[in-house]
Amino acid sequence: MKNVEELLPKDKFDNCNIEKLKLLSDEEIKPICPRLLEWIQDYNWSVAKDILSVLALHQEIITPLIIDIPKNILLTECFFI
Repeated sequence: MKNVEELLPKDKFDNCNIEKLKLLSDEEIKPICPRLLEWIQDYNWSVAKDILSVLALHQEIITPLIIDIPKNILLTECFFI
């Protein structure tokens, strides 16, 4: 796969590349994993369930990203006095 970015959903209804995403190896999908995680932030979006099935195939590379989410929120969203 030359450019995996092209496989990312274009909108919350775009699930046309899900099967292609499922075929990617860990190394191929790793660069777009943070962007894929963004698509599951609202589970009401049609594509969220499909993206979750893709992410489930790559748990070893997704887990550290998920663990970092609260830390990143604290660093970027919280203000301390």
